[in-house]
Amino acid sequence: VGGTAIDFPLAAIAKLDYSIGNVFFLSDLEPDTGGSGAAVSLQPAAMAFKFGRVFGVRTGPPLGAARFQIDGQAFGNGLSLHSPASLVYRAPEGVRWLRAVAGVDDSVIVPGQFDLVILGDGKELLRQSFGGQQGRKPVPIDLEIPGVKRITIVLDPADGQDIGDQLDLCEARLTK
Repeated sequence: VGGTAIDFPLAAIAKLDYSIGNVFFLSDLEPDTGGSGAAVSLQPAAMAFKFGRVFGVRTGPPLGAARFQIDGQAFGNGLSLHSPASLVYRAPEGVRWLRAVAGVDDSVIVPGQFDLVILGDGKELLRQSFGGQQGRKPVPIDLEIPGVKRITIVLDPADGQDIGDQLDLCEARLTK
């Protein structure tokens, strides 16, 4: 509403939020394509709990975890990925940055070996390997992406196996 003036004491203002329309969390966006899914399922037919719930992309903490947590640091938002996975997002017009924190969740007992690859319009922007205990440290991601139309996030099993290949992509967002 234009032309309106409101007087507040400065002490009454806790925070000014200019993020509306400028920040797009990946957990709130629907990917164009992707997810994860094995070509062959080894799940017994009578098993009620589907493997897809364990190995699928989650917009909440990993299965069995109360929250996202990497090396003791808690996060309120993110994606939980299990390799192999590939997600493609359309970048909203005007975004300039992809920011996130990546790492193996503290709930994973034995981390696997895998690679996180981020592509912008098919061009590799980031390749980060995770494996063993080194993957427990949070890895900040801060990629400048002006003009990029599609963001692809790939989780590849580095050792050809996917056991323990679980990654938290926390606070993952596109910003203007």
